[in-house]
Amino acid sequence: MTLSMYGASAPLFIQTLRGLSVELAKAEAFAKHRNLDEAVVLGLRTYPDMFPLSRQVEQTAVHAMRGMASLSGKTAPVMEGEDRTLADLKARVDQAIDYVSAFVPEEIDGSENREVTLNSPRGAFNFTGEQFLVNVTIPNVMFHAATAYNLLRGLGIEIGKMDFVGRTTA
Repeated sequence: MTLSMYGASAPLFIQTLRGLSVELAKAEAFAKHRNLDEAVVLGLRTYPDMFPLSRQVEQTAVHAMRGMASLSGKTAPVMEGEDRTLADLKARVDQAIDYVSAFVPEEIDGSENREVTLNSPRGAFNFTGEQFLVNVTIPNVMFHAATAYNLLRGLGIEIGKMDFVGRTTA
């Protein structure tokens, strides 16, 4: 049996986003317990030229949603609002979980050869659906989720591998 485009995308994104949601809930409790200014937590970064925690979380959600939308031939919704609290970030992640969860296999399967164009500040890039999923979307979702995890763990929040891995969707 081969792995379908849906099987390679939605379950992974949902599992990763659920793990991130758990991590953010623990971060919120940690910040309250330690009387930390949440703005400081949202601004966490390991080096000045990298995105802060808030943007790492946002990008995890954006890439998962855009990936699913692009594979289905839809346009991903724009997530409005500014994330000023950890609860705001968690709500953004939960919205992404709901969005990705609403897709059914029939919307994604067969998209291997669908043309996907990614517009970026560096120009437009064209991919097949499979290339887009494997070479762009999955690496970006995992990179930003892992970076968010590492920033939170580096602060001393008691999260571990099972928080990152999350609950499987199977």
